[in-house]
Amino acid sequence: MKQVLSILMATTFIAIPAFATPIVGEAKVIDGDTLYVGNIKVRLEGIDAPEQSKPGGFFATSTLSSIVGITNVHCELTGDVTYDRMVGVCYTLDGRDLAAEVIRAGAALDCMRFSKGRYRSLEPSGIRAKLPQAKYCY
Repeated sequence: MKQVLSILMATTFIAIPAFATPIVGEAKVIDGDTLYVGNIKVRLEGIDAPEQSKPGGFFATSTLSSIVGITNVHCELTGDVTYDRMVGVCYTLDGRDLAAEVIRAGAALDCMRFSKGRYRSLEPSGIRAKLPQAKYCY
């Protein structure tokens, strides 16, 4: 039997797999760093993508959408929750790290505080002059 955690989402409890258990499901992109995997809202760990209402936000969202396509993804949840989203590292079924691909495309930045720098070398040259870094990443 799989372990599950119950977390409060608005006024409803939902059961989700414990962080040690990967989740797999159909991906529906919300913005440049957030997607649903099945019915679980997941925040990509270690990425700083602009909000949709900010410059670059539409590009970040459309970039993640084009990487994911219409397919399933799998995520390894960290156990952290932020703004009612489970935090995780997510991959396409062919093994591509979604956060790495969004950063490589110039649609987001590495968020050192959470990534420990694992994506920094993937940033295109000069991207930090174009995209502002969120303060929570320092």
